[in-house]
Amino acid sequence: MWSLSGNVAQLHSANLHARLDLNRLLDGLQTLDARLSPETEWIRPTGQILQFQLADSNTHNHRLLDAYVRGSDLIVSFAGSGQAGALPQLCWRSLESAEISACGVELIMSVQTELLHAILTSTLSSRLAIEEAWMLHESGEWKCCWAAAQAVPECPLPSARGLLLLRLAGTGACYLEMVHPSDFYQGTVALVDKTSAVCESRIRLFPDALEKGVIRCARVRGYFLPRANDLESAQVLFQEFARSQPPLTT
Repeated sequence: MWSLSGNVAQLHSANLHARLDLNRLLDGLQTLDARLSPETEWIRPTGQILQFQLADSNTHNHRLLDAYVRGSDLIVSFAGSGQAGALPQLCWRSLESAEISACGVELIMSVQTELLHAILTSTLSSRLAIEEAWMLHESGEWKCCWAAAQAVPECPLPSARGLLLLRLAGTGACYLEMVHPSDFYQGTVALVDKTSAVCESRIRLFPDALEKGVIRCARVRGYFLPRANDLESAQVLFQEFARSQPPLTT
């Protein structure tokens, strides 16, 4: 599913194509093409997803150590650098859900430090052209936090949830982004370009200090799915994610 050419990775699964420059993690997965079932046409969402920024605020400071493909996983390791002395390892895992007709990617982030005490707060973001943004509140109720008719500059994600559904512009599809419940700390969704209705989700990870020798992990999944019954489908995918066990190793 993944192929590597130099520092550029390409994902070609049955229903999702994407490109990732390993030297530019801030650009995320881009050149996206998704198909929600074998019978439907391919769609090309405008934007990019799962853009990773480490605590140093400049991911380019991290020298690529190793990158390889194992099954449906792309695994990348970086050398420690920057003030936090961070040693990140990232794993992108291709996902398919025949039950929901959804396809996507799980990003598993592992960080450790060479220092005795360091703050490695990192940010994950996605930028897409959308028609509406919906978030799930603690009560279990979905609420529309952004729509073309009510341009709200920025909305915080509910403190107990890391679940955001974006109805994509010009398609009958949605993008669902969700943080595993044990990993969610803080997030927002904001309008960044009113003219083209581009919104950006921003999720903060690893808020606590990290000691040398300790490895901390976080998991995020991004799915493309049909708009029909999208809120119900999103909850099914979220519950499946919440029940899943973390990988023993990447």
